[in-house]
Amino acid sequence: IKPNRKKKKKKSKISLPIMKRIEDNIHASELEVVEFLQKKWGVQIQYTGLNVFEKIDAYIFKDSSLKGIAEIKVRRQGYSWMKDYGSVVMSFQKIQIGADLSRLLGVKFMAVTYTSDNKIITFQITDEKGNIVCPMNIRNVEMKKDNINKSLVNAYLNLEDNKYCNVYHRGF
Repeated sequence: IKPNRKKKKKKSKISLPIMKRIEDNIHASELEVVEFLQKKWGVQIQYTGLNVFEKIDAYIFKDSSLKGIAEIKVRRQGYSWMKDYGSVVMSFQKIQIGADLSRLLGVKFMAVTYTSDNKIITFQITDEKGNIVCPMNIRNVEMKKDNINKSLVNAYLNLEDNKYCNVYHRGF
């Protein structure tokens, strides 16, 4: 007779150390974007992405004066994939937070996306008064995670015919 053994629970496929490495890689990529944009725009960027209490990822300074704020995203998709869809997806909640801060601080709000093929896509989301100037489509999205329905609102930032969008190639 075999003893009655309890079955071991299967561990999650993504362990905490792996999640930590992924998070570290994202922060490293965001820092690379910051370095590139500082040189490209001739500004100083204070990166705050490591601080979980910050509402945005970066403050942009020129001649010691605050000129803008930015949200930086690192995506696994390439630029051609986004171009095929005609847009870059961002949480509308992030847009609202950035617009509110833009209005309070009197600076522009930028959304920056770093793609898997080393493209950096920048969108000027607001003007200095916090008014949203970038064309976008806003949609509700229903998701199911762990058998719980969740409703999100996404902003689809237009890549086509958008004077508020710039694409840079971060070459090596």
